[in-house]
Amino acid sequence: MSVKGRQVDDRASESSRRNDAAVAKRNRSRLVKMMASGCIAVSSFVILFALGSNVADWLFTRNAESVEGTVVEIDTTFIFRDHGVAGETKYAPVVDYRAEGGQHSVRGRVASNPSRYANRDAVTVLYGPGQPQEGRIQDDIESGYAIKAWLAGSGLLFLIIGLWLFTYSRKMQSHVPSQPTAQCDAQ
Repeated sequence: MSVKGRQVDDRASESSRRNDAAVAKRNRSRLVKMMASGCIAVSSFVILFALGSNVADWLFTRNAESVEGTVVEIDTTFIFRDHGVAGETKYAPVVDYRAEGGQHSVRGRVASNPSRYANRDAVTVLYGPGQPQEGRIQDDIESGYAIKAWLAGSGLLFLIIGLWLFTYSRKMQSHVPSQPTAQCDAQ
């Protein structure tokens, strides 16, 4: 093989290496863009769910009737852990209240350990106008605001990460040649 032939082979292999590197970089850019899209989609859903749920609770409390109820029982729930590990006991209040001429009962939606309530504690119960059987414990609604605000904040963090990844993938893509280059001179 002549020196001239070896130069052509060296140029061809160098061009092939550059093309392979460009394809690999383009694939990484696509992967980062897919990850960014996933982060943006999931975080948007989480933010909308948390904010929508908080708005629904706020509208409920704004229009709700308020009555005093009494804790008549502490409902005990045992939550099992996976793989035979011991679980945890949670306690939720059962509250009786009188509204619109009838006696009603509601179980708290938020369970805790230790119990936040004792028997005969006074508790504020909210219910929609004309729906006294649909009562909700006010403290449960208020503790839900904090949880959903935390969810929205986490969603916002992942949205920012997703937007950063999307911007990063566009920068990666701008540094990649759009078409593989063949710089092999036939001399």
